[in-house]
Amino acid sequence: MPMYDENGDLKELEIETNIVTCKNCRKKYKQLTFEQIPGFRDMSEDECPYCGFIHHKSMSIDYSNYKLED
Repeated sequence: MPMYDENGDLKELEIETNIVTCKNCRKKYKQLTFEQIPGFRDMSEDECPYCGFIHHKSMSIDYSNYKLED
């Protein structure tokens, strides 16, 4: 299902399973996102676990991306 992320970019995301498609290599991976605690924020990157392409950087969201098991 297409949707918009926190940066306003159209993103392919299956809400029920948190599956994202990389814009670079087109492989699907699992993505978990967590809101960072104000005052303890660090830069977090939405990086494809297959090709290393960085989709987004955020100071308010932590990204945890994992390869899908076959």
